[in-house]
Formats: sequence, C-alpha cells, structure tokens
Amino acid sequence: MKWKSNTRNSRISLLNEALGYLKVNSGGNIEYSNWVEFNLATSRIDQLLSTVERYPDDLKLRFVRLACNELKKQSYPPERFLQVASKLENQFLSSPFRFYQMGSAVSVSRLSIPGNIRTKFGDHFASLSTRYPKHYQMTDFRMGGSGNVCPRPERNYGVIYTKFRARSTLEAGEIGGKNIDFLRSMINFSINCTRGHSINFGRVRPFNKILLGQYQILRDEVGKVDSDLVWYQPSYYLDESPFSIRQKFSDIKSHVAKCARRIRASQCQQEILESLTRYNSALDERDRHVSLVSLWSVLETLSDTTMADSRKTARRVSFLFRDREKTIEELKYVSEVRNRYIHANVENPDIATCFEISRYYTQYILSFLIFTNLNFSSLTEFGKFLEISHDRDHIRDQIKILEMAQGFLS
Repeated sequence: MKWKSNTRNSRISLLNEALGYLKVNSGGNIEYSNWVEFNLATSRIDQLLSTVERYPDDLKLRFVRLACNELKKQSYPPERFLQVASKLENQFLSSPFRFYQMGSAVSVSRLSIPGNIRTKFGDHFASLSTRYPKHYQMTDFRMGGSGNVCPRPERNYGVIYTKFRARSTLEAGEIGGKNIDFLRSMINFSINCTRGHSINFGRVRPFNKILLGQYQILRDEVGKVDSDLVWYQPSYYLDESPFSIRQKFSDIKSHVAKCARRIRASQCQQEILESLTRYNSALDERDRHVSLVSLWSVLETLSDTTMADSRKTARRVSFLFRDREKTIEELKYVSEVRNRYIHANVENPDIATCFEISRYYTQYILSFLIFTNLNFSSLTEFGKFLEISHDRDHIRDQIKILEMAQGFLS
C-alpha cells in the first residue's frame, strides 16, 4: 500500500478542497459553518484516503488530525503533508500484528443450534455457536455510570465470535465487526433466499431473522477484554422469540459454505462481500422506507449505475429476466417511490410491495454474481455485460464487427 505518484496531483487537489471547508479559531479548535461544509471536508479526506486499497479507521483518524494540525500551522503546502502522511503510513504498517477476538450475541435460539456454522477468509474465521469459547472472560461493563451492561444480555441468544490479526485496537474493532457481519450476512442471505413475502401485524420488526445483539466486545488472544471501547448496534432490536435454526441447520450450513467458497473464488470478491453486507444492513432496518433506499443503493452498485439515472439501473437489471418490460416497469415504480421519499419525505402506503420488489431484485443479482460460472473481473465488467441486447442476431453482428476491427488494427 504505497502512495501512487500518478495520483499525487489529484490528492493534493482533494486535500486543498477539504482544508478549504474548515477553519481554526483562536483557541485552536476546528470550526465549520454548518454540517454540509463539515461533511464536504470529511468526504474529500475520505476520497484522499481511498486512493490506496485499504486503511483502518485509526490510520484515517491520524490523517484527519494531521490535516487539521497543518491547517493550524499553515507551515507547509499539501505536497509536504503527503510526505508526512506517507511516513505515518509506513510507521503504522511496520507495527507488529496481534491476535484479537470479538464476539456478539445474535438472535438465534441457542437451544436450536445443533453445531457450529463456520466460515474463513484468509487467516480470519468467524463461527456461529451456542456459547462463547470457555476461555472468554465474561466481565460486565459500566457505560457512563448508567449501570451494568453485560456482553450477553440476551439470555436465549446464540453467539457469533471471530478470531483475527490486527495492528491496533481500532483496526481490530473494524476487522472484527466486518467478520461478524460477513458470516451473519451469509446466514441471513441463505435464509432469505427461501423466504416468501413478509407480513407484519402490529409492531414492524426487521426483515432479517438473524440480528446482532446490543454490544460487540473485543478481547485479546487469551479471551481477556482488551479495551474500554465497546462497539454497539445502532439499530438494535431485541427479538423476544429468537429464530429457531434446527430444522434448516444442515441446509443453511451447506449454503453458507458454498456461498463463501464461491465468493473466495470470484475476482471481485471484495465488491460482492461489501454489497452482501450492505444488503444485510438494509434488511436490519425496521423502517421499510429506509430499507428501500439502502436496497436501491446496493442495486445501483451491483449494476454499476451509481452515477447514472434510475432508468439505466432498471434497464441493466432487466437483462437477467425474460420479461424485461415487466422488470423495467416494476423498478421504475420503486425508483419513483424512493425518489419521493428522499427528496420530498413522502411516505408511500404501498411501501411493503416496493420493499419486496427491491429485495427480490437485489437478492437475485447477488445470487447470480455469487453462483454464476461467469467470473467477472469487476462490477464494471458485469455492468457492461448487462448492457448487451437480448437480440441474438444483433449480438452476432456486433461480434462480427469487433472481429473485423481487431483484424484491421492487428
């Protein structure tokens, strides 16, 4: 993960733009006129950091602090900032790895779990089980003097725990949370692929069956609580009747193993994993309008139309279905409901139908990408594939023209 010289100018431009939104008062504190300017500044810094493959959260925080410090000093230009940032990066990457563990309660009835469901990515693994390993230290937490907060307040819940390597506590929290979400996403995906429409009476609950517990606790390699930091679930929902997995356990375990194996073999595994996690997070929401907006965003990412209008998204998704006109009309209707909610805060009484439509198409494309024998190199390539016409004569004509052009150029 080195700085790329051919993107130096663009990074300098992004940094200049980010610092331009922020001001420092006489007390040395950062000021901004409104949240819009603050978000613009942080988004530019995020773009700056995205010029490399991956950064943990604590390294990003250091970069932001460095940017703010340089803003206070006004001592040297962005070119110098990038040199200092590169040195900071090298220092961080040279720090030693440590083993960490993280666990969370999940809304699966622990009495219904006949065994473990385990998945592995690289040297990280995550496992669904009835209880934490015996060596885990089960210490209560106190948060803000509000009383005891137990790592497992949900008595009937099962658990997901993960073991991995990281360089710091914040990086460990990020990796552990992702590992837990990857396994939970694949289990929910396996369950949802065989589910019908959801019908809710009274209080609306999240669509997902497997929900996170309230807190995720980080431990060191011997199971001792490692940090005063506690990761928590912002959209927490206590399921008083946790999901019984016993009847479908073998099918779910087999599907998760196959799903993980296919994703590992894919050339765009990271994009698929991130989309699968976002799909899972969208179905954690109780508000179906919020879920719809998030699902549509995943659909745009999968079809590579994040910078295009909704008509292009509908057209590309429709390629995978025989009745293209029906698909386009359904997605057009969903996009209109979504746009009215985002831009005018207008809720639709038919939101349940729109939610089911968006869930179905997002789930279908994810299944296609995971299980197809067509190993796309990226979602951009997959998006180009979706642009192809259904007319086979037209495809043959295009192939003939491309072969002629290739012959001419060679």
